[in-house]
Amino acid sequence: MVDFTISDPGNTFLSQLKPTAIIINQSTSWITYITPAVSLICAGVGIWATWKIAGKARELAAQQKNIAQSKLETDTFGLRFDVYNCYCSFYSNLITKDYSSIGECWADFNSFAEMHRKSLFLFPQEYHKIFDDLYDSLNNLHTIRLDALDSENLDRTTEDYTNNNKLFQISLKELRKLMKEYMPDILRYPVKSKTSDPEPQPTGPKAILMRLTRAVCEWSRPLQ
Repeated sequence: MVDFTISDPGNTFLSQLKPTAIIINQSTSWITYITPAVSLICAGVGIWATWKIAGKARELAAQQKNIAQSKLETDTFGLRFDVYNCYCSFYSNLITKDYSSIGECWADFNSFAEMHRKSLFLFPQEYHKIFDDLYDSLNNLHTIRLDALDSENLDRTTEDYTNNNKLFQISLKELRKLMKEYMPDILRYPVKSKTSDPEPQPTGPKAILMRLTRAVCEWSRPLQ
């Protein structure tokens, strides 16, 4: 509150100033009462803004965590799929490929054996028997192929060939089931991108993995 003391010994200027001082005194009195209310409102707005920003930060952190978890799962599944694909590829070579030399046949086997060793670190120990059976059957088929580099000379009627081929097929079937169990949700239910081509897209496991990078990039965009 502003107080004015007016001394008017007949001065015309001070006589005119006195009513103005009274008006100022009255007009400033309401500010004294409204200031606490304004301060309270400002504090409330500040608290609300802080709460909204914190909520947005938590939402963004949760989204980033989900993206990181999805990427970890898909990367791990990609490594497991490489192992699965290696078994299938080496088996196909043993059955149909015409080897020009024993060294070429051993080169395929060494590549397969190296990938097989990775399976011991990518799958729990309880499933290692599946991979042991796959390795044993392919190792035996490889030994048979060393005596018949030309696929046309491969005798597929022998008991040794039949038993190992059967063991491989049974073990591969178990591995397919295992791969389905470990397939992450991002591959089970892929999100359609707005920029996807209108033509039908392949749906095989390898094709899904090829489109995985684009899907992850779509989900990595920050919240609006």
